[in-house]
Amino acid sequence: MIRRKTFIVGAGASAEFGLPTGTQLVEKIEHFCDLKADRFGQSQSGDKIMWGAFDILPHPEGQKWNPSGLAHVASKVRQNMGLAPSIDNFLDSKRGELGWSEVGKLAIARAILEEERKSKLWFDTSNSYNLPNFANLPPNWLRELFRILVAQKSNKEFCDALASCYFITFNYDRVIEHFFHQAIKSYFDLSNEAADEICKENLAVFHVYGDLGDVNCVGAAAFGRNGDRHYLVQAASRILTFTEGAKDQAQLQIAKTYIDKADVVAFVGFGFLPLNLRILAPSNGNHYSKRTVLGTTKGMSPSNLEIAKNIIPREWYGREHYSIDFEEVASSELIWRNSMFLSELDAR
Repeated sequence: MIRRKTFIVGAGASAEFGLPTGTQLVEKIEHFCDLKADRFGQSQSGDKIMWGAFDILPHPEGQKWNPSGLAHVASKVRQNMGLAPSIDNFLDSKRGELGWSEVGKLAIARAILEEERKSKLWFDTSNSYNLPNFANLPPNWLRELFRILVAQKSNKEFCDALASCYFITFNYDRVIEHFFHQAIKSYFDLSNEAADEICKENLAVFHVYGDLGDVNCVGAAAFGRNGDRHYLVQAASRILTFTEGAKDQAQLQIAKTYIDKADVVAFVGFGFLPLNLRILAPSNGNHYSKRTVLGTTKGMSPSNLEIAKNIIPREWYGREHYSIDFEEVASSELIWRNSMFLSELDAR
């Protein structure tokens, strides 16, 4: 029978593809916020794409932004990143002040688009025959999962296996979607359109705080599209920081059903921030049914892990008995170690 699996994904999972973790993201944001204007208010130094985005950034009151004013905000963001727990926390301290959220989200989007392009999943789309070099990918959890889903299966059987998986990600990047679109196209030797159709029908990914835009095979150039100020503004507009809450409550309820109907819930590269755990807790007072819970805890202290282990049974499962297995390993190793258990075929 089909074993339904929900993967709850944090920054540590995308880090296996070279995307930044929280601390690394802060450093990237500091770099892109290093903007200086001359005495005439014109660009003197700093990232040209950020400067270009200031010229076309929509203003909430329909006015035109003062680019030098936004550059000043950026310099303040850069100055204080080392003091803030995260950029989300710092932006929340400026809630209601014009320009701060806009600049912060531009810097986040700029940093992640840059890192998508640097990752080994990125490839030059100017040649229609190009694909990511899957042989040169570092160890990663999506490749381990793909091997499980495709083992000894026809195209149709693979689609059923993929449909048994649900992904809830707290990351803005599009690593999950880009990987599956391109891996399916390559493995089954499909056209862009055919691979996109399989993903449209069978790949369920929910970004809790938004993403940088849709990616697929036809629009593969969107992944790592880091040199386009128009795309940067569009991507930044889709971002919500965690202090703003989940983007769409109706969609969030759908994501919660991913947990409710899963036989296995696996936390991969997830930091177990209490706020994020509580966002996914059942909102109707009913607790999720019993299931197996797996998770990676690499780099977590025992005290922080204990908090997570208390929140999950109390607020998700109503203190009911369930199996939980957290391992201090990387995301790829967790999937590999549990490959037979995560197989969609139940051996009962």
